Amino acid sequence: MKKLPLLIILIIFVSPVFAQKNYTSDKVVFLPQEFYVGDLVEMRVVITPDPGVTVIRPERFPDSYWVKIENAEVNVLDGEYELRIFLRPYAPGIRTLPGIQFGDVLLRDIRIQTVSMLADEALPLSPPAGQILLPGTRYYIALIVGVVFLLPVFFIFFWTKLRNNIHAYVIERRRRRPYRRLLRVLKELQDSMHELKGREFYTKLIDELRQYLTARGSIDYESATVREASAMIDSDFSGSSASKELASLLRFADEVKFGGRRVMIRRREEDLVLLTETASEIEEAAGGSRVNL
Repeated sequence: MKKLPLLIILIIFVSPVFAQKNYTSDKVVFLPQEFYVGDLVEMRVVITPDPGVTVIRPERFPDSYWVKIENAEVNVLDGEYELRIFLRPYAPGIRTLPGIQFGDVLLRDIRIQTVSMLADEALPLSPPAGQILLPGTRYYIALIVGVVFLLPVFFIFFWTKLRNNIHAYVIERRRRRPYRRLLRVLKELQDSMHELKGREFYTKLIDELRQYLTARGSIDYESATVREASAMIDSDFSGSSASKELASLLRFADEVKFGGRRVMIRRREEDLVLLTETASEIEEAAGGSRVNL
């Protein structure tokens, strides 16, 4: 009699467990057949429920630390039901899914095998990989190295050429300085010939002419007499067709300065043209070029 209560208790707790197995399972299919941790897996289970057993889609899914059941579907076949469960495992190995309630049917005792991407046996760590370079890095490095080595060569070459050109330009500009000064003074005299008296005009004209001839000739024309200057003009500037006119201009200017000779505007213009053309011929003969102010 004492064993009767214990037997009743066992029947009460154990009988519901066996009573819930109210279906038969025909097959279980996994898509894909081999899956890894984190993969989305579709599990298809075909069951045949007992008469009067209702099979419906679960309203909620069980929680588990190693698998997440994301969705489920129920498809009715000829007297059978195809249960589709979409799950994502997070642990490798063979494990049993938690029970899933499909209406009156508790789907349980289904084991799945999740493949691990890691090897079963421990392997030694691989050595550090080399540094990964961006595409084109080698090209840019080679270009920079080439520029660094070639830049000094180009700099020396172009700097030498540029320095020679600058030096030649400075020398040529310095050589033509007396000519530019003469042209500038002649232009000033042309602009002011109507205001200047004859003595003032020819004094300034001959002073500039003597300075120019001193820079281009072989003697100091500024301190030479008219006779000495006239003699040296033929020697220094024999290539100029107007050398005799220059000597004549020196004598005429002396007559104006010291003899009080009156000079017409037309004669002043002619002397300016004569001096301009003669100076241009002297510059061309010396290898220079005309300068326009």
